[in-house]
Amino acid sequence: MLASTPALAVPAAKPGKLKAAITRRVDRGVLPGIGDAIVLSTRKTTVPAGDRITSWSIDFGDHTRKSGKGTPPKDVNHPYARPGTYRVVLRITDARHATAKAVYVEKTDAYFLPIGSAGWGGTGIVYPWQVDVGATFSINVTWSAWGRATAAIDFGDGTPPTTGLNAPTALLHRYAAAGPYTITETVVDGVGGTTSSTRSIVAEALGLTVKPAATGQTTVLASDQSDADGPVSPAVFAVTLAPGTHAANYYTFDPGNGDPIVSGSGAPPPVGAYYYDHAGHFTATMTVHLTEGPTLQATVPVDVADPPTLAVTQPGSPPTAGSPYELTLTATLAPGTAWADYGVTWDEASDPDGQFTDGVPPPSLSHTYDMADVGSAKTVDVEVDDDHGGYAVWTGSTGAILAGP
Repeated sequence: MLASTPALAVPAAKPGKLKAAITRRVDRGVLPGIGDAIVLSTRKTTVPAGDRITSWSIDFGDHTRKSGKGTPPKDVNHPYARPGTYRVVLRITDARHATAKAVYVEKTDAYFLPIGSAGWGGTGIVYPWQVDVGATFSINVTWSAWGRATAAIDFGDGTPPTTGLNAPTALLHRYAAAGPYTITETVVDGVGGTTSSTRSIVAEALGLTVKPAATGQTTVLASDQSDADGPVSPAVFAVTLAPGTHAANYYTFDPGNGDPIVSGSGAPPPVGAYYYDHAGHFTATMTVHLTEGPTLQATVPVDVADPPTLAVTQPGSPPTAGSPYELTLTATLAPGTAWADYGVTWDEASDPDGQFTDGVPPPSLSHTYDMADVGSAKTVDVEVDDDHGGYAVWTGSTGAILAGP
């Protein structure tokens, strides 16, 4: 009987090493600020083949910690409430009850919201940071720091700085002269940290002007008339924004007569027209809302007059061929207007459009029909116009024209 050969013993594979790792995921060399959510990464933690992590814990070094079962999260967010240096420790345990830990030292600093960033802005500031000379504007000064902190603002125009600000606040200021200035904000926090930030600002002569497009023309006519071309008698305004004024967000125009306010996006057109529908003395107001900065406003008086009136009296009988047919006119003007012209159409085939004459309407108009018109009734139109586009029209029938003796 052959003796059996003992089997060769194969040594067990040596397990890999359990390794914990933790560090800040993104580090650009800038210290995180108070309240910032710092992202800590455990992605480089390694586990031997066939093994698994059963529990983990992270001590953030500020008397707070997180823990859990299984594998730790790849990313863990944690904010610090005050500046300092913190020892962050990750501990893991695997299925073989082996443990590993990693240590990462985190530093935080006092954090300020510098001038020009979110939280620091102002009303009365025109993009890019322009203000109207002599106009009061405001800035909202805010910052974030650990513990007690004070701030000072220097507007850079030689006026004494505003100091001892203990809480975010709004400050009012005005520049007496045009020019570039530098606003400086300095904050000292409760642990001795100091930071300063600056913002350039320009004071310029900004403004809005609204006036009648024609010099001295503030009287317009009520547009209670209409024709095929639509309403008449607009009030025309010239709108001017001073140099340096820009970035208009929207504008509004209040005609001052109780009508709805008209609005539009961007800057108002350099010339605008509005149709008034009744007479009166009004104050029109143009308001321009800048994207970042003061609201500019200007007013202009508007005296709205009624159109002229016209009454026409016809003879008591139809016209007779060969004899003058005379109409009596009574035309009146509204105050502040003047006559432009007048016209009449006698319904003649040879002159279908009639004749218009410059000047004041006469007290009467006459026309002689010939024998070819006998038996027909003519439609007569009389129109009077003033110098502001207002007009009045009368239309009547002659009745059948009679034959002469």
